[in-house]
Amino acid sequence: MFKKLSILIPVFNEKDNILKILEKIEKVELPFDITKEIIIVDDYSTDGTREVLCSIEGKYKIMYHEKNYGKGHAIRT
Repeated sequence: MFKKLSILIPVFNEKDNILKILEKIEKVELPFDITKEIIIVDDYSTDGTREVLCSIEGKYKIMYHEKNYGKGHAIRT
């Protein structure tokens, strides 16, 4: 049976932290052959976070909001 853990990361102005967070998540080993799916939702960051995320596109599922809606909306996205 295929098992996947989806990890949702709502992001707003986390330029200095997002790569560190992703690195820590990548290091976590899951039991029972569970794979990780990392989903990042950028809630219209204005500090350069979007540029950082653009540089890692393809490795993670990344979605971008066209205006700031808040964390709740990012989770629904």
